[in-house]
Amino acid sequence: MFSRRWTAVGLILCLGVLTPVTAWCQETEPRLLRGTATPTFNSVGLAVDYDGNLPEGVACEVHYRKQGTAEWKKGLDLILCPQDKQFRGSLLNVVSNTVYEVECRLVRPADATGSPLSQLSLTAQTWPEEVPVGQVKEVPENSGAPLVIRDQGKADAWVVYRPAEGKTATINPGMTSAHAVVIEKASYVVLENVTVRGGQTDGVMVTDSHHVRIRRCDIAGWGDPGVKKTGLSKGLYVDSNGKLIDGQAGVRVAERTSQVVVENNFIHDPRGTANSWTYQHPNGPVGVLLWCTDGNNVVRNNDIIGSEDHWWNDAISSYPNNQVNGGPYRDSDICGNVLCFSNDDGAELDGGQINIRFFENWVGIVLCGVSGAPNLRGPAYIFRNLLLVSGEQDWRGGVGFKMGAYGKQAGTAVIAHNTVVSKKHGFGGNYYGAPAGEKRRAGPILMRNNIFVCRQKDLLTAGYGPGESEGDFDYDLVKKDGIDPPIAEWEKHGVIAAPNFRNAAAGDYRLLSDSPGVDAGVVLPSLNENFAGRAPDLGAFEHGPDESMCFPRRHDGLSVFPLHVSVDPATGQAGAGEISLSVPPSAGSRWTAHVNNPHVHCEPASGSNAPGSRTIRLRVDDKLEKPANPPYRAAVTFRTDKGYNRTVMVEVQFTPPAEPAASAPAEQNLIVNGGFEDGLEPWSKRDKGEITSETAHGGKQCVMMSHPGDGNGYYFAYQKPLKLEAGATYRLTAWIKTKGLPAGSETFVRCVAEPSNTMHLSPIVKGEADWTKVEVEMTLKAGDDRIGIYARCKSPAEGSAYLDDVSLVKLAQ
Repeated sequence: MFSRRWTAVGLILCLGVLTPVTAWCQETEPRLLRGTATPTFNSVGLAVDYDGNLPEGVACEVHYRKQGTAEWKKGLDLILCPQDKQFRGSLLNVVSNTVYEVECRLVRPADATGSPLSQLSLTAQTWPEEVPVGQVKEVPENSGAPLVIRDQGKADAWVVYRPAEGKTATINPGMTSAHAVVIEKASYVVLENVTVRGGQTDGVMVTDSHHVRIRRCDIAGWGDPGVKKTGLSKGLYVDSNGKLIDGQAGVRVAERTSQVVVENNFIHDPRGTANSWTYQHPNGPVGVLLWCTDGNNVVRNNDIIGSEDHWWNDAISSYPNNQVNGGPYRDSDICGNVLCFSNDDGAELDGGQINIRFFENWVGIVLCGVSGAPNLRGPAYIFRNLLLVSGEQDWRGGVGFKMGAYGKQAGTAVIAHNTVVSKKHGFGGNYYGAPAGEKRRAGPILMRNNIFVCRQKDLLTAGYGPGESEGDFDYDLVKKDGIDPPIAEWEKHGVIAAPNFRNAAAGDYRLLSDSPGVDAGVVLPSLNENFAGRAPDLGAFEHGPDESMCFPRRHDGLSVFPLHVSVDPATGQAGAGEISLSVPPSAGSRWTAHVNNPHVHCEPASGSNAPGSRTIRLRVDDKLEKPANPPYRAAVTFRTDKGYNRTVMVEVQFTPPAEPAASAPAEQNLIVNGGFEDGLEPWSKRDKGEITSETAHGGKQCVMMSHPGDGNGYYFAYQKPLKLEAGATYRLTAWIKTKGLPAGSETFVRCVAEPSNTMHLSPIVKGEADWTKVEVEMTLKAGDDRIGIYARCKSPAEGSAYLDDVSLVKLAQ
């Protein structure tokens, strides 16, 4: 059950299933027996054993403080895990290399005295950012042999493998060995700023080791590309023996490993690729694989970048999914990563998920953002992530959060302060296959303070409700009818609206100050207390002095802007292909741009560090052919000589060639197919447009825009570029009809002159109306030589708008 109560500091939670006490059982007072506090850099996993009979609604509160300070802070309550007779949870957003004192207090919600039923004290010291170096072993500039590391360092004297001062180092055994780098039976070792190439199976393999740091390395070119073989039950690529190729990793963290840190690496371009869902479940390479580890590992601040030629199965993958020690397993953090080009998941957390934290990651160009299916023990904490689920290789859209249980085993997931923009759905809770003879089950979920912007449904409720799994969903931003099927108890304090982002086209998903979702969240102790305004903002980003365009947040100081760039080889789009790059001296003296697409180029492609920022221009090959499903997707990763990285996503749009200005005499209609008698071309369907013959102003058909009534504005756009004359005057004419729209609706045509981005609006047709002529005249400013044309309908209720007989003419001077 979910038992919760509210206090001035936020939500107190107790999630799980309370074991009933039968009449013949002797009642015993509940006690906290013993506990563990397992730290990483910025989190502490807590697990507390208990015995006795728990009263209904009992909670295990957490209070903590830095050692040597007086003030206690409230943390999120621990979550009841009755199958293990434990309360478990995590301290979040703590500071590295710091000793924390923790008090766990078992309390009744109605206890006015404040005296706990039982109390337990714990202490933990978070990990330091840097380690004491005892010995440095220089890696040669070029080595054709695999690097094998078996050193046994000490806690106060780590062994560091790195290039000689002022040199670079490359390990490239090609396909002569299974792994380019092997770290086995090692402890207190660092592999730093080494270029790793080759390996039949993996780039780097870590096994039977602890206290290992792999940082600032460039890892690529591993694995078997295989050959195509169709007709398989799943997959597409097999090796020379006909065996399906899957799970070959840039970094494999394998059995008997703990305290392994994979950080600030650039992992890219495996030799093979994963199949799309056209060939059933993807199989193929992964960036990082967590394979039956002992837990307590960290994967942070890596750029794990696939491409149109080298897709991941998962950028971060887990194995085996249906075992408790599968995947990250326990007390681990996955944070600050950029994960893109996955035919399945951006990241898999699947397995035990005992105090697993996934936060401040940017996931894009994937079928699914994060998989937590199954969560066998829990709890998992998924917060402050940006998930841009635009679709896999063949443009199939999936879901932001793919959650689920396995059989009767189910752990809780806390999902808070994420921004999800999805081609399909936002959340689903019963995505994992059930054992034979059982139906799929959803896992318990606590959902708070998220933003969902999804083309289909925001929240899928299958598996929740009476007699099924428990879901507590509230204080999220969703659209009208975004919950399917509706559950009355969900989102009682939610915001039903569309957010206003600062500049989504540039990758800036911060909210504008007047956007729905600002100051609309609920306080979650240790997770969002440092908010500005009356309450926390919804989504991944909070207003305030610490807000930054550069995401994920990293401490190296390397920054790029914007995070997303669109370029068009047909129009050039002056200025649209520019990136501002800033490299502080601490991050390196030189930088290089790595583009994952041979048709996209950076000018310059490398350079020396200098104060301030510099402009990098993107150029696309003029002869790049339009793909079957545009746009063409790419990424540019800027990497310094010290091994720090920043990635920008690139979209190559393909616009039909513009008509030359000289071919447009006065009073000639410049719009092609303005009466829609030839279908939609060259109009873009965009949001809601479709051809209909049920009505028309002229001819036999027009275009209809069906509005779902969610209060948002939907557009229908003219796709063919219009090359015009600066200083000339043009008149746009269109006919609009509306049906079933309320008085508060607005339908009109908008022209945007470029590159100045000057808007010209037609008269607005409000409510329901028969065919109405609207016109707008515009004189283009100096420098403006093209316009975009958009029909827009905004309505708080369902209805339809129709557009017909659109014309654009140049007026005589």
